[in-house]
Amino acid sequence: MCAYLGISEATFIKLKKNHPEVAEAINEGEEALLQDLYDATLLKAKGQTKVLHHRSAEKDPRGGQRQKLMEEEKYFPPDLEAIKYILMVKFGREYNPKKDLINIAEKKVEDNVWFDQSDDIDELDRLNELKKKRILRKMREELENEEDD
Repeated sequence: MCAYLGISEATFIKLKKNHPEVAEAINEGEEALLQDLYDATLLKAKGQTKVLHHRSAEKDPRGGQRQKLMEEEKYFPPDLEAIKYILMVKFGREYNPKKDLINIAEKKVEDNVWFDQSDDIDELDRLNELKKKRILRKMREELENEEDD
């Protein structure tokens, strides 16, 4: 905005501070833009049919040209990503694909329970021990088979 108006950022900040109507006008513009973007996303989420206009030039039998206006009706199907966005923004966590992760994180914070890596490390150690025992058992069986031969 400053570059467009040809003023410095400091001057712009002073204007907003000294003239509340400037700050209010900026806020209103941002709110209008946000509403326009939301409306566009909603149209995309619902899908829509639009009438597109095309102009073309045709040669006239008398040697001239005449313009022809054609209308084409085109269907734009609903957009799944736009649908997801609208559902999350307007209807909350229930429609968030990561709602389970959010619930788990909240539960841990709520109960003051923190993730403890030692539990996972203990489980990995236990699995590694089982794997080693299986390998040793298999090696013993192979040695016994060799001795029997």
